[in-house]
Amino acid sequence: MLRSAVAALPPRLLASATALPPPARLLSTAPSGAPPVTEALRRELAPHRVLRVGVNLSNDLLVSSTAPSGEPTGVSPDLGREMARLLGVPLQLVPYPSPGSLADAVHDDQWDVGNIGAEPQRAQHIAFTPAYAEIEATYLVSASAAASLSSIEAVDAPGVSIAVKARAAYCLFLERTVERAELVLRPSHPEAVALLSSGR
Repeated sequence: MLRSAVAALPPRLLASATALPPPARLLSTAPSGAPPVTEALRRELAPHRVLRVGVNLSNDLLVSSTAPSGEPTGVSPDLGREMARLLGVPLQLVPYPSPGSLADAVHDDQWDVGNIGAEPQRAQHIAFTPAYAEIEATYLVSASAAASLSSIEAVDAPGVSIAVKARAAYCLFLERTVERAELVLRPSHPEAVALLSSGR
């Protein structure tokens, strides 16, 4: 099971991340569930007086389309919009073509919160909130290999190649867990699928 975090927090918040409210409480509209938005919290999450939300454009489940203004729409931008509203600050969406590029930008003070999968490799430099979504993932197997790869466990075997988008949460998960199969990294999901379709 891969988890996607509502907020990835930059290094300046690593030490205080455990003191920040969980996203479900921050985004709650029920008076009993919503923590008070203090000036200290506002400074922690939006130190530039605007909430800069890093958005991974490559995940269609979280960014579903583009508005006529060119702004991304979907779950991730909506969560950022609601966080900015509750904090009482303007919103600035900061789009990235991939989760890897969003993660890399954490060192350049380009965003305050972001929406990317929580993985141990990223957690070395990014603090993650509890997950707001769980995305189940599995393998797409070619027809010629379907008989021998009839279970998840069977995929991690010598002689098996797994095509995956480089630096996506799926890739990071596989890099941590696959022991015998070969990972073949591609720049995009369509290129990984094309590799499978080609029979290579």
